[in-house]
Amino acid sequence: MSQPDSNYHQALTANRKLLEQVAALQAENERLRLEVAGRAAVVDANKTLHQQTDLFRRLYAEEEAKVKSLKAEVERLRKAGDGLMFEGETMAHEVSWNPPWDRVVAAWVAAKEGRDAK
Repeated sequence: MSQPDSNYHQALTANRKLLEQVAALQAENERLRLEVAGRAAVVDANKTLHQQTDLFRRLYAEEEAKVKSLKAEVERLRKAGDGLMFEGETMAHEVSWNPPWDRVVAAWVAAKEGRDAK
């Protein structure tokens, strides 16, 4: 083999090695790009979950406040109803008025227990 042929083959061999290295680097680049994209998707999903969790916590707190307010209102209404029943009975005895208190009391007790009066 002559010197130019030898140089040509050496250059060709070096070129093939460089092409193999380029192909390997491109494959590694693609693998890393996919890995980064996958991690970005996980980060985005995690961010979405945090936002949803914050929303659910706020909604739960709002509903909890509503329940607390309703319980307080129910308690006030029960006390007011009991007071009215007491005052009504007292007044009825004072003026000798005799309404059907047994039915009124039964209806009030049933209402407080959450059932229909019979």
